[in-house]
Amino acid sequence: MSNSREKSRFSAGPAGEYDSRSSYRRDTRGPRRFDRGDMGGTDGGRSRYGGRSSRNFENRSRYQGGGRYRQEPRYGDSRKPEDVDWSAVVSISQRRRMRETQWDMAPKGFEKVPAERAKLSGLFPLPGQPQDLDRSKLEGIVSSGVLTRRTRILFEDPTESNMSKTKYNQILILTSVGSSPAEMNQLAEYVKEFVKLVDETQELKEHKILQENRLYLRFSSEEITTIALSCQKFIERKTGSKFIWQRPGECVEKKEPVDPICAGSVIALQELGDCTEEGLQSDLNQSGVETNWLKLISLGKTNEFTGTALIDPKANVDELSHYKWIRPNDCKLRQDFTEITFQQLPHLVARKDHAESRVIVLLNCVDPMDLKNDEFVKEIRDSMTSSKTMTALGEIESVKIPQPGADYRTSFESIEESVGKIYVKFKEQESAKAAMSQLSGVSFNDRTVLCAYYSERDYNMDVL
Repeated sequence: MSNSREKSRFSAGPAGEYDSRSSYRRDTRGPRRFDRGDMGGTDGGRSRYGGRSSRNFENRSRYQGGGRYRQEPRYGDSRKPEDVDWSAVVSISQRRRMRETQWDMAPKGFEKVPAERAKLSGLFPLPGQPQDLDRSKLEGIVSSGVLTRRTRILFEDPTESNMSKTKYNQILILTSVGSSPAEMNQLAEYVKEFVKLVDETQELKEHKILQENRLYLRFSSEEITTIALSCQKFIERKTGSKFIWQRPGECVEKKEPVDPICAGSVIALQELGDCTEEGLQSDLNQSGVETNWLKLISLGKTNEFTGTALIDPKANVDELSHYKWIRPNDCKLRQDFTEITFQQLPHLVARKDHAESRVIVLLNCVDPMDLKNDEFVKEIRDSMTSSKTMTALGEIESVKIPQPGADYRTSFESIEESVGKIYVKFKEQESAKAAMSQLSGVSFNDRTVLCAYYSERDYNMDVL
């Protein structure tokens, strides 16, 4: 049976060998492989049930009608809906219960808790595992309002905030114009101080030098990232340096941002002289620019004006003749995050909003915790570079697999680390296009693969 199973799978390891050891043990898994067996089509008519015949002794299918033959009616009453006297049917809310069960009624206070969250909490019985429901305990949870690690998942929904949390919106890439690495580090230190002067609750979370002439800055929020980018002229003047300031290619403009200063329509006016909000507003009105709001950026403790103002014009503005200005939140990618749900993900992934690229990112291929094992990572890398499935798409230039740290744990907080994603760069864009169409939906490592294009500029700079 193992020989027939192997014929229907794509080899994944360098040797393409099949290991019959249990795939459920992390330490004994065989080579990872792509498998289209579950995507329609098996070799030689092999049963999808692992070699077992799906026919009974009378050559009838085992899987028709729940064990009954298809030609037999499944229920005793075969009347058509229009022939039923519905007035004689007792509604389920009034029907006498045969036993003390309220499986169809959510406990008070839990009406809006999805079934998935109820199961994860451990407070409700799982399918096939009936147990008495302690309703007094549930009432106590609702009345106290105190959430524990176990009950937090019932009432706190971080899904929406994490769906819309885009780490690339909190990153700036600075390309130096003649600055040395020492001067780049000096600028990073000043930016760290600048952030605290603007808002003590914010911080520069990380900075590093990329490719000798680029500085990577990651902030604690999208709002402070927008302010830092808008105040670039002030920061350069303070540090005596010159940089080209950019957002990553994967930065996403949100249709409905949490903070209005992160909207795509916002304009940053730079290198302004001493002014007040009223005076600047009057000057803008004389120029024919009406605004929804206007905000001058000053340093909190010293009240020093940065020469920068953020405005949200009521109408689209293409020209501000006597101002130096930028659009700090202008991005090629745009997304309405309110339409993102787990049910909608397959449709959203298939959308073609992202520009084509030579780089694709494979999602849901591996368990992030498995990537702590270097041998497992090597095996995955070999699968991506040497398997027949991948090489048939075209020449692969490189593969990058972010690995977790020793203290990594799977949680909402660790989403931004990109652990579990696999980045593949092809030699030709047509190869990446073929990968997008052929790899989406295939089975790899017993998981269904999702694919998306990824910014080649970000990939080359290791902004993953």
